[in-house]
Amino acid sequence: MATTVPEPFSLPHPQLVTDAATPASSPAQTPRTARQARVSRRQSAMPDQLAEVRRRKTAERTAVARYVHERLDAMEYREVYTVPMLYVAVTGSLAPAHLLSLVAQWSEQTYASTGSGWVRQSVQSWVNYSGLVEEDWLAARELLRQRGLIEERRRYDTTSGEIVTEIAFVPSVFAAAVAKVREQVREEARAHLRERLPR
Repeated sequence: MATTVPEPFSLPHPQLVTDAATPASSPAQTPRTARQARVSRRQSAMPDQLAEVRRRKTAERTAVARYVHERLDAMEYREVYTVPMLYVAVTGSLAPAHLLSLVAQWSEQTYASTGSGWVRQSVQSWVNYSGLVEEDWLAARELLRQRGLIEERRRYDTTSGEIVTEIAFVPSVFAAAVAKVREQVREEARAHLRERLPR
């Protein structure tokens, strides 16, 4: 009968015991300074994003409040559609005449207070106070500029974050246009008198 010889009893190798007892490194056991740096970066990024969102919201609220204030002010005090007929005769239609009348008035006020005839307003303010829809305002401005009745320059205002349009009334061109209207009226008067004279 065969006898079984038991294997000799042996203890595990000391190195194996050490390796088995030591768990693999985990993120929880990374050096403390590295963890603090990551947390610090996340915390510093959050206030920057929140500050940017707050800044945009504040700018939006300010723009809306200004728009509402100007629109209501224009509707209550300025939108009185009495345009001198001379301006209508010079421009040929009501919308350009109304805008030219407004530019002439504001340009005169600005010149009296600052010595410069350039009126500086945002596009939205021009639209609000002219009482015209933006398409009509653009068309009227284009016509007046082509005829030389106004001069215009635009620039980006970094303070308000808007494109500011500066418009100036040109009195010499307006005076020349008025002279043409006067000559037309004179011709009409002569024709009217000739018709009434006995033949």
